[in-house]
Amino acid sequence: MLGNIILIGAGIVWAFYNFITRDLTNKYSAMTLTYYQMLAGFIFFLPFVIIEGKTWRMPTMTSASALIYLSVGCSIVAFLLYNLGLRKLSASISVSLMNLVPVLGLIFSILILHERVSTVQILGGVIVIIGVILSSIQKG
Repeated sequence: MLGNIILIGAGIVWAFYNFITRDLTNKYSAMTLTYYQMLAGFIFFLPFVIIEGKTWRMPTMTSASALIYLSVGCSIVAFLLYNLGLRKLSASISVSLMNLVPVLGLIFSILILHERVSTVQILGGVIVIIGVILSSIQKG
């Protein structure tokens, strides 16, 4: 039950984030918004880094590469592109498109990692894609 409550809370927070950011994209550039989002995240998470400082070890080349990839690709570039997208799309469509993340993860796991997927996973992906398409159709 706690996991469900956290998941619902995350959805509510994400909706507020979209509406707040949507208004700010008209005032500031995507680069400026991304900079301040990354700065706020750094400041918020810094105390947790200090708490965990005792368990740190010297990173290997593999872990350092993964950290750089996650920092640049999955955080900076992703938020920059999302902020750019909010200028062109409504917040509701932006949130709807976020449902494609696990589907794209599944597709890339097949293409890059050559993983096997089950029929249920494929069916779930198709349902998500249909849901995103239906929710993105503009009435008019």
